[in-house]
Amino acid sequence: MKNLKIIAGVIVVIILAISAGWSYFNKKLSSVGGTDQASEENTDNESGGFWATVFGDNSKEYRDASTGFSFKYPKEYSIKEMPAVAEGEARSLLLLKAGQAPSVQIAVSFFDEDIVLTIDRIKADAPDLIMNSPEVVSVGSLTKGVKFGSDVGTNIWFVAKGSLFQLTAFPADAGVLDKIVSSFKM
Repeated sequence: MKNLKIIAGVIVVIILAISAGWSYFNKKLSSVGGTDQASEENTDNESGGFWATVFGDNSKEYRDASTGFSFKYPKEYSIKEMPAVAEGEARSLLLLKAGQAPSVQIAVSFFDEDIVLTIDRIKADAPDLIMNSPEVVSVGSLTKGVKFGSDVGTNIWFVAKGSLFQLTAFPADAGVLDKIVSSFKM
């Protein structure tokens, strides 16, 4: 429980830092560089199907070698990995659309309980967290999570295979967040 409070605090700080300004992060991201743990691949959907409906004709897939999760996202976005600042802290993925501020942030941190995250659990662990209109949502065919609004945007949090995933999207990108979450696999 204490773990979730610390992680929630870290996520709020990260989100505020992202919203502070694109120019700062553009310089910072260029100096950090990506890691070799992930792979991206284009997924052409010429035959139609689910991804053609969700993201149009083309999408990319992000695969994380260290935790085994993957998800689809629109091809016009790129992903920048931000490593954890200190051991035990969340590492982040930023989905970037060319020429715009980061659209979606995915924070991934170790979680020592194998649970389905609930609204009540988040309220108990992070009582000061503002959750507007919380609801339970499906995360692909993997698990259930909690979707809620905040002063920053739309959030979806869930636990899967030893990791806590905290996804945040600015209001204009809430639809992209929903589609990404529907494609999560492990």
